[in-house]
Amino acid sequence: LELFAHRNFLMGSLVSFAYGFGLYASTYLIPVFLQSALHFSATAAGLALMPAGVALALTIPLAGRMADRHAPKWITAGGLGCFALSFLLFAFWGGRINHAELVGATVLGRIGLGLILPALSLATLRHLAPEQLSQSSVVVSYTRQLGGVLGVAVAAVFVEWRETIYGQRTDLNRDARN
Repeated sequence: LELFAHRNFLMGSLVSFAYGFGLYASTYLIPVFLQSALHFSATAAGLALMPAGVALALTIPLAGRMADRHAPKWITAGGLGCFALSFLLFAFWGGRINHAELVGATVLGRIGLGLILPALSLATLRHLAPEQLSQSSVVVSYTRQLGGVLGVAVAAVFVEWRETIYGQRTDLNRDARN
């Protein structure tokens, strides 16, 4: 627990939690959105997400190099901004999103996530003593995974709740017409 006395470690752990929440929740939500709202097949939804996965894989090493040269907090903030912007685009376009916009928004979000990870690790761990690194890296990884578990759970409950509300409204509208 003494690790949390270090402000950088505490803030890094909180951002790591948010990173896991966003990464895993979006990995759950985007395919559900594609299949439920846009009527993509499971294969088409997976293929639509493939460019975003490639973008994430390519961004992480570049972000690592950037984190060596620039302040990690700004790279992390830029990544969070890209990730947030991608979901604002999803919210703006909604069910009217076309395939190119969909791929672009998911790629933007994954670029944001790719920027966050190396810079966040560096910012969180670099101020700690060498003997604290093994424990601290496990804690940061755990908080990221915990955020992911909660992100998927919250997203699943939200989707189920919205489907229940939408289904009830549909039934009420049908009853009103009859």
